[in-house]
Amino acid sequence: MNMTTNNSDKDWLLGYLDGAIEQQLCTTINCTTCGSLDFRNGLLEAFVTSSGKTNLKYLNIETAQSLAKELATLNPPQESRHKYESVFRFIIYDLWRVFMGTARDHLGDSFAGDVYDRMGAHYQARLEEQRCHEEMNDPEKAKQRREEKKRLRQEKHQERLESKKERDRILWSKQK
Repeated sequence: MNMTTNNSDKDWLLGYLDGAIEQQLCTTINCTTCGSLDFRNGLLEAFVTSSGKTNLKYLNIETAQSLAKELATLNPPQESRHKYESVFRFIIYDLWRVFMGTARDHLGDSFAGDVYDRMGAHYQARLEEQRCHEEMNDPEKAKQRREEKKRLRQEKHQERLESKKERDRILWSKQK
């Protein structure tokens, strides 16, 4: 993808994101088909063009700090924020990997920070679901649940037998 930006264009990132959205570039996190390389490479190319830095092959810590600073300044209009959500999520995910999980510190009180917070809430919910799943499928706990069910069935059966004995006793006492 070749979306060039003007070096004096201080809104280079928003311009790049608009172009990427318009061209429907893949921003699927961990995409197994394309790796979202068109978007990633285009973002680095746009960064190089706007900053005057040398050609970058990957997102390093210095570039990530600059990108996070730029991202934190973006404030898409309220009515169109939904279309920016996935591209922000994608960039934030890459930043998170570079910053080793501390990307939130670089995003401040911004739309990007809000997206990061929603990503964090989603991640925590998935972790809780995974924990519940693992707990539910723990062989020892499954054995305990089976034993408890068996014990309850036996108790109910015993109650039915006691009830039948009482009914039979009453029935036999009436017949005598």
